[in-house]
Order: sequence, then structure tokens, then C-alpha cells
Amino acid sequence: MPAVTAPRVIIEPGPGEDPRLDGLVDLVRDTTGHGPLLAASEWESAALARQILVVSRQDPADGGAGEEAGGPAAPAVLVLRRGAGPSPSGASGADPGPVVVADLEECLGPGGEGRLLGLLLSAQHPPLGRTVAVTGARGGIGATTVLLLLARALAAQGRRVAVVDADPTGGLGLHLGHGLEPGLCWDDLSAAETVFRPERLTDALPTWLGVPVLSGQGRGGPDSAARLDPVLRALACEHDLVLLDLPRPWPAPDGARVLLVTGLDLRSALAAQILAPRLAAQSGRAAGLVVRRVGEDLDDAELVSLTGCEILGRVPTDRSVRQRDARGDDITRGRGAARRAVRSLAQRLLAELDDEGPDAAGDPAPSAAGRPAAPGAARPRAATGAPA
Repeated sequence: MPAVTAPRVIIEPGPGEDPRLDGLVDLVRDTTGHGPLLAASEWESAALARQILVVSRQDPADGGAGEEAGGPAAPAVLVLRRGAGPSPSGASGADPGPVVVADLEECLGPGGEGRLLGLLLSAQHPPLGRTVAVTGARGGIGATTVLLLLARALAAQGRRVAVVDADPTGGLGLHLGHGLEPGLCWDDLSAAETVFRPERLTDALPTWLGVPVLSGQGRGGPDSAARLDPVLRALACEHDLVLLDLPRPWPAPDGARVLLVTGLDLRSALAAQILAPRLAAQSGRAAGLVVRRVGEDLDDAELVSLTGCEILGRVPTDRSVRQRDARGDDITRGRGAARRAVRSLAQRLLAELDDEGPDAAGDPAPSAAGRPAAPGAARPRAATGAPA
């Protein structure tokens, strides 16, 4: 990893002595070309991070960063802290760039070398895209159909889109007919991998209408939700939107925009009532409802009152979609009522996400459920990838 582009590392060793720190310091130096900076507190970490991201290009007196004046600044700062607590705070000025916070103990324990390398690579490629998770209130409600129609509509709007099928049965690709080009599927990816190189993963995936698709291709999908994190992060580095077909029992990714597909029948509505609070707690924001014209037990107002969620779109039943699926054709072909309805949903979703916008670190704007960062704080981004 070239020294001029490697993230800088700050270590908060905490009280007491730990003989393992010497080996970690040497590893950081060998990997990045720079020794790590040591900080006695989170406040000191914030000040050092700001110097690295802003000041160090002109002033080498930055506590040991040592870049030449006018040289490239570090793309990110990796803070290793015991317990990976809250963000470092207390620096002044605008947020200069990404700060990734991770647990120091994970890099000191078994497999620590691989964990450190993964964190450095992850910090070097900050995700800029957003994750949109689509899940159904119950089986057979048409969540996968909505997701694929949405992917097609977003791609037609000129957005870079990727699709991830998280269903353990891995059957999303079967709805695309013969339009899915060859490439890797879930079974080809190592379950032990915690970080993927974004460009390599994107290039290795099969494409459908130019959209990369990670599915099971009939061989089964991911066996646990932990496998989603590194994949979503890598694809978010290369795409504006990553659409996730999320199984109902699995947690929604933190920060994702969740679309909950439901009907107006009582069974769907009650299931949505149960799912909605859990999805909001996991993603950090209330889910948006996509209403299928299934059942007439409730009206729209009653559904909103029951779930506490806003209706973002309505998708009618389209018999042509079922007919194409039965023939093994691409279910998104044609210009039926469902496709037109999802095109309107895509426009509303894009307007909403564009209004939120990314922050200076390339991250989504904080949700209403999130706590605001301290004034002038260098904002951290949660490190992704399950520990090796």
C-alpha cells in the first residue's frame, strides 16, 4: 500500500502497558509507511485526525505525521480504540474527511494482522452510495418484483445501481430470465472475507441490463447476515445505490433506507405493524411503505396509523409480470401498470435521497434517530466487515 495514499493510524492504548502494542506499531509502519500516532484520549484523537486531514500537507509539525508540504493528504484516518467507543470530538472547523473508528483489541488478538489490513483497505475506499433494503411484510407479497422493477427504473435515470440478493435460497436471479450475464455468485465468495476490493468485486459480478447482481443463481445465498456488511460496503464504493433484497428475519443494515412492501389485507398489515419498529431501530429511521393492491381490509390511512410509516408508493397487481415469470422471462420487461408505478416510486426515492445528500465524509446524512456530532468534531464512520 503506497505510503502517500495509505490511511493514517491513531492508537489510543488506554491505561496500563500492553506488550502486544509494539508488534502492532511495527505492523502499521510496515504496512502504511508511517508509524501510528498515540493519543491519550478521544479529544486528542480528534485533534490529531484534523491535523492529518487538513494541516499536515503544509505543516509537518503534526505530532509525527511527517508528510511533505504540498504533498497528498491521507485519504482517511483509522482510530484504534479499546471498545470502539463514540466518535472523537473537540476539534474545531469543518469536517475535513472520513475518520474510521475500530476496536483496538481486534487488531491485537488472534488474526489481528488480517483485521488491520482489512480496516486500512476499508478506510481507503470510503463508500459514497446508499443502501436501499426492500423486504416484504409476508411471503408472496411481491418484494422481489418491486426491487427488480426499482433497479431497472433507477438505472434508467442514469444512476449507478447494484443489486444484492440476501435470501438464503438465492433465487432472485431466476426472475431475470436469460438476461443475466455470467459472473460470481454467493457460493463463489469466501465466507471468511471481511473486506472486498470494490472494483474487483464489481467487475466479477454478473450483470443484468448493465447492473451488477449478486445472487445465489440457484446455488443458495448467504448463510448469515454477517456476510452482507463487507459486500454492501464494497458495492457502495462503486455505485450510487445498492438495492438489497432483505429476508424478513434478518436485520436491516444500519443507515439503510428500508422499503416495506405490504398489502391492505389484515394479515399483511399486522405483519407490517410488527416489522416496522424493528426495522426502524436497526436502520435508524422509519421504513417507507410500498403498498400492493392486495386485500381491502384497511384503507391507506388505517395502514399508516397501524404501522407509523409513510406510504412512498403503490404498486398494482400486474398479470403480465406473473406470466413472464411463469415463462422464465425477465419479469421487468414490458410497460405494464406495475412498471409505471415503480417508476414513480423511483423518482420519489431519488428526490428524498438527493435532498438528504452525503456529508463531507461521503456518508449519508444522519437519521433523526441518530445523535448529532459534537460541533467541529471529525465525524467517524463505523468500520465494516465482521472480524476475521
